[in-house]
Amino acid sequence: MNFYEILSQHPQTAFNTVQELDSMHIGASNISGPWPFEGFSKHSDPEIVIVLDGSVDIEYEDGEIVNRSAGEVEEMTGNRGHKVHQSGSDSAQVLLIFPRNKP
Repeated sequence: MNFYEILSQHPQTAFNTVQELDSMHIGASNISGPWPFEGFSKHSDPEIVIVLDGSVDIEYEDGEIVNRSAGEVEEMTGNRGHKVHQSGSDSAQVLLIFPRNKP
């Protein structure tokens, strides 16, 4: 499936699976407004965020905030809580890549 098609079908901020591979998940999200979930998201493994369109602020639980715009990448290290917020006046689209936990 094309990730732009997935994003057009899911306009709200949420993780939408694009592809599940043996070793990783690839997903896409529309980032519109502030982080809509309670608390920070935290994973044991690192996560890669690639900004496809717009700009986002990535807020870490330790208070650091980084801004990433279209074409830029952020590697979020494992076990570090984060939130992703819309940064500009328009919503942003991001591609997310992270390891798939195996039993």
